[in-house]
Amino acid sequence: MTPWTLQANDAPDLARHLVARQRIILVRHLREAHESMSSTTRPAGIESLPAVPENSSVHRIAFDDQALAAIADELGRPLGVAPFQVRGKTVHRIAIPVMGGAVVPAAMTAEPTAGDDQPVTTLTLWTSMGRVDVINPWVTVVATGVIAIDLVAGVEAIFRYRDGCVTVARNGRVMVRTGPMNDGQDEP
Repeated sequence: MTPWTLQANDAPDLARHLVARQRIILVRHLREAHESMSSTTRPAGIESLPAVPENSSVHRIAFDDQALAAIADELGRPLGVAPFQVRGKTVHRIAIPVMGGAVVPAAMTAEPTAGDDQPVTTLTLWTSMGRVDVINPWVTVVATGVIAIDLVAGVEAIFRYRDGCVTVARNGRVMVRTGPMNDGQDEP
């Protein structure tokens, strides 16, 4: 068997072949991702999370359209509508100025600011997909499979999904926890 060698005139054909192969792989991955979002494979519901103690300042609600006003109210910010939709469903946003942090000049970040170069944490809430995007100049988090929100009175909103949670505080700070949530050590 003789080794195959690349000739200069083979390059365009090889490049076309590689691009076509990448497209096939991408389409396959997108199809698998879409299938994984079907209702039959969604994560277990709010009942799968540890119970909230009755004397707690934590209020747990399901992540759906009815929760949006409560989330915005807890974070002390108005609820806005994103300039796009997904599958005909409205996507919402909440912008929270980051308080008590380092000030980042607006020219150094593509993120919106609250004036005076005050950085902003932006929550994009995709209730129809069970997804929350959290973006600020220091971190970008995309949480999928969100099933519940723990609202901690006057402090924060905790977006819970099967393998972790994303916490957004009223001051715009963001915390991420990964790992199983059913270990009994993460009860509110």
